[in-house]
Amino acid sequence: MTLLTTDLGPAIDALYNLRELRLELERKAKGLKEQEQEARNAILDCLEQSGLNKASGQVATAGKRISVIPLVTDWDQVFGYIKDHDRFDLVQKRISVLAWRETHDNGETIPGTEPVEEYDITLTKASRS
Repeated sequence: MTLLTTDLGPAIDALYNLRELRLELERKAKGLKEQEQEARNAILDCLEQSGLNKASGQVATAGKRISVIPLVTDWDQVFGYIKDHDRFDLVQKRISVLAWRETHDNGETIPGTEPVEEYDITLTKASRS
């Protein structure tokens, strides 16, 4: 998108309006997601109380699904296991931006990383007085 400097103001306003629309939709989606979770919990409770594993309506069937997920209770032990067994596949491959930035700002270099500048714009509503 090529902008002439005379088009910059309207482009900024259009971006602001798009962002406001997206934020409003996200707020609505968050509310719907909360309602969905409440309905999900109520159905799970009903299935549990009735001793059923699944039940159907006219449109859909809901069934209980059990999956096992990890809950870390001692990170030191987990990291010890990862290191001792060379199981780095257990860790998501990213580092904390905030911790990296703090280390970098203190003048320390973390091997295998380098600073990259990421550009974006700030966008605030203009005050018209």
